[in-house]
Amino acid sequence: IFEKLAEHLGAAYAYEEAPVEAPAPEPARVTGARLAGLAPAWRASLREALATGDMDAAAALAREVEPGDAPLARQLLALLRAFRLDELLSALYEPLAGAARAKGLAATIEPPPPLPALCGDPLRLRQALQHYVDNAIKFTSKGGITLRSRVEGETPDSVTLRFEVVDTGIGIAPEFLPRLFTAFEQADNSTTRRYGGSGIGLALTRQLARLMGGTAGVVSTRGEGSTFWFTARFGKVADDGARSPSAQAGAAETPAA
Repeated sequence: IFEKLAEHLGAAYAYEEAPVEAPAPEPARVTGARLAGLAPAWRASLREALATGDMDAAAALAREVEPGDAPLARQLLALLRAFRLDELLSALYEPLAGAARAKGLAATIEPPPPLPALCGDPLRLRQALQHYVDNAIKFTSKGGITLRSRVEGETPDSVTLRFEVVDTGIGIAPEFLPRLFTAFEQADNSTTRRYGGSGIGLALTRQLARLMGGTAGVVSTRGEGSTFWFTARFGKVADDGARSPSAQAGAAETPAA
């Protein structure tokens, strides 16, 4: 799943799901050579853990290397893409607020739970959130959009987060909910004619959530709005120190024009 780690694992463990953005730098080739010296069964287990989003297993495998090669273990843990949730949500706020203002909508990102730095795939997380935000703005003509997050499960090495995008839009009738996350499906033909789009963004969000070890769904009432949600699992960065504060920009609300 993770592009940088795929570089280090080398051609034998290159992932086809996400392209490598640039040729592997010298440190990647060095680390790859050191990984090649590890047992094939260990490398296969690491690949499986990453492919299934099992951050507990990936972190445990990285720590198995520590007694014999502590620098390599630290590199592996760092390659699980450390990021801070509050910073990621803050970066989303301005695009969300701008798009909402253009339609006269309020936009809010609630402060996230206090968490240490996380390791996972922040690019896919942001993409999944963006799909939901874009969908909410498209189908909301008055009221507002709220993005919120909470801890759904936690272990010493990982945390499962639930993300929700709540809108006050048109809502969805119960009979259309089961097929909503199918590509090229929308609630009904009249929705497609009025709002456009293919519905593929929701299907992609569910796929991204599954790649991050979670799932996706929706709760909706026709005429009242919808709550689109997904879960994702992330590792915790060891020795990160104090937990990060809540996102400052996201705590603000953009009032409707």
